[in-house]
Amino acid sequence: MDLHGAIGHTAPVIGSGTALRSVQRQDAKISVLYQRENLEVLAIEIGGGATLAEPSLWAGCSWHLVVEGQPVIQRDDQSWELLPGHWLCLDQPGPYRIVNPAPTRAKLVSLFFAREGADIQQGDERS
Repeated sequence: MDLHGAIGHTAPVIGSGTALRSVQRQDAKISVLYQRENLEVLAIEIGGGATLAEPSLWAGCSWHLVVEGQPVIQRDDQSWELLPGHWLCLDQPGPYRIVNPAPTRAKLVSLFFAREGADIQQGDERS
């Protein structure tokens, strides 16, 4: 099955490059770039020395690709340090955090697959 069929499209979709909505935290920003049924494509930016522990992302499975920086993703007693171009798939819902130990910001592109009925629009939303 092709990607468009997997997410319910039969024709190509072109985006504008602007976020559908953004959630601003003290040292992090989560922008929803694309949304379709239970899939969201997110741009995540985490400031230097900051940690993102966002409960609204814990309700489903997630896939994170590092674009810039060297964040560490921590879940339970496990920890993964990722370099640009590396990715991590968390295939079970549950708490995790993304730590940016560097003094400069980290950027990730993430796919979030919500469970049926999960609310992925929590938090202080800004358009």
